[in-house]
Amino acid sequence: MGCGASKGEERIEPIDVPDAENGYPPTKPPRDRKEKVFKEADCASIDANVKRAPASLLSNYKALIDFVTQDARNDVQKVRAIYSWLAAQEIMERSYSSKVKDANTPEGYMKTIKQGDGSYTAFFALLCRAARIPCVIIRGSGKAASYEVGDQEMSEVNSAWTAVHVDGSWRLVHVFWALVGLAGFNKGGWTKVEEGGQAVRQKEKASEGKTVNRQEDFWFLTDPDQFIYFCRAQRAEWQLLKSPWSMDKYLNVPYFSFNYFDSGFKLTSQHAAILHSEKGKCDISFQHSENVDADLDYTLLMDEKNSKEQLPKSLQLDRYVIQHGTQNDKSLRVRFPVQGIFKVKVSGSANYRTHLASFRLVCDDVLKDVQPYPDNPKIGFGYNKMAEDMGLTKPSQVKGIMVVRQGEIVKIQFKCRTKLDLQTRLLHQDVSYQDLSSYVTNDRSGDDVTITVTVPEHAQNPEYALQVNARQEGSSGSYDNIVNYLLTHGRDETDGSTTDRSTTDRSHKAKPETDEDELRTELRAATESGDIQRLEEAIENFERARLPDDGDLTKARRKLLSLHEKALKAAIKERDLDALEKAVDAANKSTVSRKLYESETYREAESLRSLLRRLKLYMHKILELRQPTVSEIHSYQRPRPLVHSVMKATYLLLGEKEKQLKQWEYIQALLRRQGRESIIRRIREFDTVHMKPYSMRRANTHLKNCNKDLVRQVSAGAGTFYVWSSNIIAEGKRDQNGNT
Repeated sequence: MGCGASKGEERIEPIDVPDAENGYPPTKPPRDRKEKVFKEADCASIDANVKRAPASLLSNYKALIDFVTQDARNDVQKVRAIYSWLAAQEIMERSYSSKVKDANTPEGYMKTIKQGDGSYTAFFALLCRAARIPCVIIRGSGKAASYEVGDQEMSEVNSAWTAVHVDGSWRLVHVFWALVGLAGFNKGGWTKVEEGGQAVRQKEKASEGKTVNRQEDFWFLTDPDQFIYFCRAQRAEWQLLKSPWSMDKYLNVPYFSFNYFDSGFKLTSQHAAILHSEKGKCDISFQHSENVDADLDYTLLMDEKNSKEQLPKSLQLDRYVIQHGTQNDKSLRVRFPVQGIFKVKVSGSANYRTHLASFRLVCDDVLKDVQPYPDNPKIGFGYNKMAEDMGLTKPSQVKGIMVVRQGEIVKIQFKCRTKLDLQTRLLHQDVSYQDLSSYVTNDRSGDDVTITVTVPEHAQNPEYALQVNARQEGSSGSYDNIVNYLLTHGRDETDGSTTDRSTTDRSHKAKPETDEDELRTELRAATESGDIQRLEEAIENFERARLPDDGDLTKARRKLLSLHEKALKAAIKERDLDALEKAVDAANKSTVSRKLYESETYREAESLRSLLRRLKLYMHKILELRQPTVSEIHSYQRPRPLVHSVMKATYLLLGEKEKQLKQWEYIQALLRRQGRESIIRRIREFDTVHMKPYSMRRANTHLKNCNKDLVRQVSAGAGTFYVWSSNIIAEGKRDQNGNT
């Protein structure tokens, strides 16, 4: 814990701090999420003020607590004040006078921490109890720096944290992990073999690391269902979960970083710390919002000491891991060249890059003559936001991995309404792309782009990467890689689909995979069922078998078209972005997508989806505002006219009456509102359909005389509201012109 008292400092007798006191409330899970009971913005002034506490208060708990909590309006804010004060104390760096001899004072207990006889956890408990806040010290297992993902023995990895009773519930605080970090620690024993697509062969060296002071608020009032991934209480009731975890479950869940929980990523593949290979590979998949340009990165390591086989010195692992997915899901696929034990550290990038999770990978079923992938593009395989931004839309093939056969002709179609020069390349492990140039073409007719690949028949390893690059038409600059597809022969390599809606021709007639009567019976049953997914699969299987129509296929496609239009109409009526995304994406991937593109319903849905995406983007800009900035606007007693004009325009769009907005005090009152009436919540739920034309015109009048750059100079918060209001007015004008 500590390094002992510094030279010249006299040691003092430590004290025992009981884990709990009599009369505490019963243990039960909290009724609300952390985000509902604690808002950092509400404590901004408290966080700042506690740092002014004079050192003279350190001899008495009551005097110290009275000063620290003087601005707190409730128990949550009292605990926050104590936590923030403790974060500001450099306990281990501080020099303590020989006169400090009583460990029952704040300064005395801080001295015991430095000499190694006290703990941050116990000190936090003492401070909370001095403020009459019930605080329990909890003991159990903790996945600290020495923990390795997949470890099955935790007897020596112990930790202690607290639970405080505030707002009618017990809530968890790991004050030591919040305030003291360990930088540069490494147990060693692993060899880094691939990182970010580049081959590496670097043995990690053991390092004790260095402690650093910090303030990581994830560990303050942490929700129990997140906390349990890191720490498990010995006593089940102090997990604060409705269904406590067994030790077996705790040891075998993924090793998430605390940043994972607000990263926007969600693990959708196997929820386990140890992943076993299947047919020589492992997949790790995440979902994320389609509105962010998210990607994955990784570091692959090998435990050479405990692996069945060793990596040959000549083998470089720069293309044994690939990224694939779509606009709202991303996956890493690891293909193993040898049997062994590996570890992968996964990072994700949405608004910022952060470590998401680590997994132990166990491979004991390497395929024969395994080869690296033909390419490991930085943007991965599959249709992505980069292609959409460049103007390639409505892809016939969304997913990045396609199972093909030698001699097969594969066509991938896009819509493109921008002027682009496209470059297509077919890449192979052993053959140059120049030698394969005759096997891939791209053609454009109006808005339609068709990329055609004839899968070569002569390769021993018939696996190819189709690379699509683009630049603006007429540009002499370099091409940007905007989309890639992996064309593979192995059924084990599919990511759940073969070729989506891409058309395929074969040099020989394919044999039906199942009996003709069975396929036709299922097609008829699926048509009657009205189940879109079932009907899609039935049509795809029927077409793949190249069976005669006899009217069944025509009827099925007609029914499928009707079902998709019905789903699109329902989503349009709801004006809900998630529902529209689901309905439009399903239409884009459908076997009847070409017909759907011709329908007015589809065009209306696409148009509305674009509008709601833009509104959400504008809303995200507002959500980037920190509450202290909003509080700053509220604190203005006599705001600059520019600020007043911007806030009048904002609230006019939100439906407030202009007459009342002339009074700054009324705007201040609106800014103070919380919950459903808060300005952030109102903007989150805003829809232009409810915007009155008169309010839009008046808001536009208020903004006309405002210069955006000058507004931002006067107030960053007002600048953000200016941008939001301007964008909303522009959307309103678009609606009036019938162009969304």
